[in-house]
Amino acid sequence: MSKKKYSNEDESLETLLELDDEIFPKVLPYEYESASQLLEDFWAAVDKIIK
Repeated sequence: MSKKKYSNEDESLETLLELDDEIFPKVLPYEYESASQLLEDFWAAVDKIIK
């Protein structure tokens, strides 16, 4: 009987890593001048997604 190379958890992790670009968009740097601008931009993005 041969040993498995990976555990089930390792196989799941490999699958997630392979799908990374499809599941999670690339994170881009964001520059802001103030906390209020950051919050305003954040909620504008949330509203855009919801609608």
